[in-house]
Amino acid sequence: MEYMGFRNSTVMRCFQSTEKGSLLVKQDGSGQYEWQKSLDGGATFVNYGNTSSGLLEVRGQKSDVALWFRCRQVLKGGTFGPWSIWVSGTPL
Repeated sequence: MEYMGFRNSTVMRCFQSTEKGSLLVKQDGSGQYEWQKSLDGGATFVNYGNTSSGLLEVRGQKSDVALWFRCRQVLKGGTFGPWSIWVSGTPL
């Protein structure tokens, strides 16, 4: 199953993986991204780390529990772009 969100003409997607407890989250664009994860739609969140691309693979999560993700691009000089919208997915 695929979940999508849009902001400023960029697309963010969350896919269920075939591996139990896993999701793939994809932000269109290139470069490094900082990610956050939430269990309550963004009311509270934890920093989930950085990736060298717009792809985040999340493993070892509880099945049938919705997870929410957002990201922002890491720019030159250590600054950041705006946060994406939150997208959600539920691992199998």
